Amino acid sequence: MAKKTVQEIIERYNELELEITALSEGLGLLEQEFCSRDNIQPKSIVVTEEGRRVPAEVFNVLISELRIKMLKPLEEELNIIKEMTVK
Repeated sequence: MAKKTVQEIIERYNELELEITALSEGLGLLEQEFCSRDNIQPKSIVVTEEGRRVPAEVFNVLISELRIKMLKPLEEELNIIKEMTVK
């Protein structure tokens, strides 16, 4: 990793916090709207152009994958910054 100034690290930390918060909230809203949980049906449904309903389970899987592929790397990068020390 290239050497960065303290200011650059602080800026990246702040960016990551914003990105993580926005992504977490967005995924949470999707989950509330389209996923089923505890045998409670979703608030909204999505229908394909052919008129078939998209099952809530599809949203559950996709949101889980988004958390792994998008959110986890951001959280890991933030944790690396949190563990940094100034020499």
